[in-house]
Amino acid sequence: MLNKILSFVQTERDKKKEGKGGLVGGLLAGLFAIILISLFAFKAWRSGKEKAKLLHEKAVREEDLHQAEVDAQLSEADYHKRSAQVEVERISASLDELKKKQEAIEEQHERAQALVDSLKTWDDVDALRD
Repeated sequence: MLNKILSFVQTERDKKKEGKGGLVGGLLAGLFAIILISLFAFKAWRSGKEKAKLLHEKAVREEDLHQAEVDAQLSEADYHKRSAQVEVERISASLDELKKKQEAIEEQHERAQALVDSLKTWDDVDALRD
């Protein structure tokens, strides 16, 4: 494309040398060159803008993917946390039951020990039988 512009400018320059184009031809050639350069600059700007937009969209997609991975990991961690809490509650309830059984056995043992301690003679044993 640049070669076409240069050949057009050269043609116009040659016309001027021959006296055919004059000032108007030179101005038209310059105007045409400015328009073409502006067009190329606009296309390059638009292409750069489009490229920046595509890069931004790619970055957004990558961030969304990363966020989805983090959300999945967080969800899995929450599941394990809830499972552990349920297990802790189950074990705690079981422990409470065992403590109650232990207390009952200790009370029974204390009563039996008090009964044994109250026996001083064989007469006390006979009295207990009745």
